[in-house]
Amino acid sequence: MPGPMKNVSKCGFVLAREICVFVALGIFFSAAGCAPVSAKRSPMLSPEEQVASSQITPAGKDLVAPPAPVEVTRATDSIADEILRRLPQQEGKPAPVIMVDDEHFAVQGIEPAEKEQVLDRLRRELNRAANGRLTFVGRHYMDILQQEQELARQTGKVGQAGGLEPVDYRLTGSISLGLSPAGQGTEPSSFYQVSLKMTKVAAQATDGESVWAGDYSIRRFASLPRPAQP
Repeated sequence: MPGPMKNVSKCGFVLAREICVFVALGIFFSAAGCAPVSAKRSPMLSPEEQVASSQITPAGKDLVAPPAPVEVTRATDSIADEILRRLPQQEGKPAPVIMVDDEHFAVQGIEPAEKEQVLDRLRRELNRAANGRLTFVGRHYMDILQQEQELARQTGKVGQAGGLEPVDYRLTGSISLGLSPAGQGTEPSSFYQVSLKMTKVAAQATDGESVWAGDYSIRRFASLPRPAQP
C-alpha cells in the first residue's frame, strides 16, 4: 500500500522540519541574549522580600512619615490647648502658674545662648496662646516670688507676696536639633525636636505627679549670631 506509507513519510518530514525550525529559533534567541515572551519568569523573592513587597501599596498608605516641623506659633497653640484640656476647670480662681525654667531643660546640638532664646520665645508664645487662662513664667519669677514671701514674713504680712501667685506646675523636657531632608528644589532645613513634661510642684501634696507630656517638631527660629569676619 504505497499511498499510506507515502503520507506517513511526508508527515514525518514535515514534523522534523518544524522541530528543526523551533530549535533554530531557540538558538537564535539565546545568542541574542533574550528569550521568547512565553519563556520569561518572575524573579524568585526571598520570604523577607515577599513580606516587604506585600506591605507597600502604590499610594504608599502603609508608609508612616514623621510629622513635618511646624511654626512655633502653631506648636504653642497646640501645647496650650492640650494642657488646658488636662487641667480641671477653676472658675473664679487665678490662672494656674507654670514655670518654664532653663535649668530643667536638657539640650543637644545647640549652644546655651540659643537654648535661652528658644525657651524665652516658647514662654512668650505660650502666654499668647493661653490668653490669660494659663501663666507661664521663668526662673526670675520664682526669685521675685521668694523675695516677696520673705519680705511678707519679715513685715508680718504672711501670705502676701506683692500680688504674685505661687507656682502650680513645672514644665520640663529636652530640646535637640534635627535636620529635615531636602525636597525638590529646596535645601535641608533644621528644626527643634522638643519633648515636654508638666508636673505638679512641691507646694502640692502630689509633688512630681505627671499631668501632661508631648513631643513637637518646631522649625528653627532662633536668631543665630553670624560668625566673625577674619
